[in-house]
Amino acid sequence: MKTRPARAEDYELIRALLAANALPIEDITETAPIRFLIAEDSSARLGGCIGFETHGRDGLLRSLAVQPDLRAQGVGGSLVDAVQRTAASAGIGRLWLLTTTASAFFVRSGYEVVNRATAPELIRRSLQFASICPANAMCMTRAL
Repeated sequence: MKTRPARAEDYELIRALLAANALPIEDITETAPIRFLIAEDSSARLGGCIGFETHGRDGLLRSLAVQPDLRAQGVGGSLVDAVQRTAASAGIGRLWLLTTTASAFFVRSGYEVVNRATAPELIRRSLQFASICPANAMCMTRAL
């Protein structure tokens, strides 16, 4: 699997993968402020995706999804590593995320569970925090 920035033609496949994984897609567009990275195999098949938004010096990691037949093979971890490198090179000092299902995965990736109210105001005002993710989603963060 290789990881690369998503191109406009990838967004239909990204939305389909997210929807198949019961993740929100209503704000996923080619012009949204969400930057996506994708993992693809040698035949250019989408293996997974991850997105992040920039909010000042903080970033919002979101929309991590991996094809079912590729899970537990390191694709998710590779995508998280790639988005962390990309975010750090863009000047992001800390990533935040909300999850209802993947907290154990993110703990293994160095994220810690925190109170949602501790997120910076710009992160809390993002669509993901303000309205898309449910109030019971676990908030996690990691310094880069």
